[in-house]
Amino acid sequence: MKYYIGLDAHSTTSTFAVIDENGQCVLRQTVKTSEQSLVGVINKINGERIMTFEESSISQWLYLQLKDKVDHLLICNPTYVAKKQGAKTDFRDALHLAQELRTNHLQFSMIAVIGWRFAPQ
Repeated sequence: MKYYIGLDAHSTTSTFAVIDENGQCVLRQTVKTSEQSLVGVINKINGERIMTFEESSISQWLYLQLKDKVDHLLICNPTYVAKKQGAKTDFRDALHLAQELRTNHLQFSMIAVIGWRFAPQ
């Protein structure tokens, strides 16, 4: 089964919202923004893991920590994410990202791709 993971990441805490192929939320969790905590949540998800988070000041670090832990990873440009009505919370933001990912409404961030330099492997 495919699981769509929305991550609302900040420097101290990060909030996950995980939905299944039908759009039902199957996991909701806020953790400390550390590699161990983030990977711990991802490891709870059994199935194909498709993840997204918005480009930010920590998105490169997130990418390097999580790229090998999921099947697909999309860093999206927050400018192009549709805005939601109502109160703004970290969980609602993460859930919205997961739903947008599931419905294929996100665009990857070209800035993130162009701006990062990786050493040859």
